[in-house]
Amino acid sequence: MKIILVTDSLKNLTHGIYDDDKKTRCGINITKADNVSRCQKGNEMNYLGEITCPKCKNKIAKEMIKADSKKMKALLKEERLKSQNGTDDDSNNKS
Repeated sequence: MKIILVTDSLKNLTHGIYDDDKKTRCGINITKADNVSRCQKGNEMNYLGEITCPKCKNKIAKEMIKADSKKMKALLKEERLKSQNGTDDDSNNKS
């Protein structure tokens, strides 16, 4: 997940957006005329502590955990299928 930092000069907060997103995680549309001048895109996020907006931080943390758990479920399922197929192959080879 590539997250770009957006600095809000009015409220002095740092928000997070994805590459192609127009809204921050807390709902600020950075392409609106009012927000274009006050919100500036920055660098890529390295760690979650760089984001100072509490709403953005909570949503991004939840999304990161959810994405990580999906990956882990897929890996566990793949390993389980391999182990089941491996035990079936051993029994077929002995016969």
